[in-house]
Amino acid sequence: MAVVVVTGTVIAPLVPPSTPSRPSTRAGSSTSCLAPGSGTLPLANGPIARTTCAVYGLSALDHHGRITDLVVLRALGWAPATRLRVRHLGDVLIIEPNAEGTFSVTAQNHLRLPAAARHRHGLATGNRVLLVADQAGGHLLVCPPAVLDDLFADLFAAALGGDHR
Repeated sequence: MAVVVVTGTVIAPLVPPSTPSRPSTRAGSSTSCLAPGSGTLPLANGPIARTTCAVYGLSALDHHGRITDLVVLRALGWAPATRLRVRHLGDVLIIEPNAEGTFSVTAQNHLRLPAAARHRHGLATGNRVLLVADQAGGHLLVCPPAVLDDLFADLFAAALGGDHR
């Protein structure tokens, strides 16, 4: 077994003062990092409070154009055989109950998106879509990947820098 001897100068530890710092009086110093008048560091903002009763889900389209999320469907109160219709708002699909709707919730609690709607929005097998249940209005918004790309591009740019489109 080898023994190693270390020699050198011992550096004293840096210990902050136990009393709150006072704002600097040096020339050019204008602020303190302490919360004004409190003698404590400022706290970060708390969590953002929810302002809607929306329920979110994420689902992948299967090879028959079906999507499902039981939590989302239950939040809307949609049971198998509920007749539905699809509307389009820009690039978002809006699905809502309608007695004369052209499709319905399947016995297995799937939504089979009509082929015309899938083609219009460029949806293909395996695409993941964001499902947003508007409980108050009884609507389901289906947001394709391109919509999500646009929604998050600015957030990514702000957080990570550069263009993320």
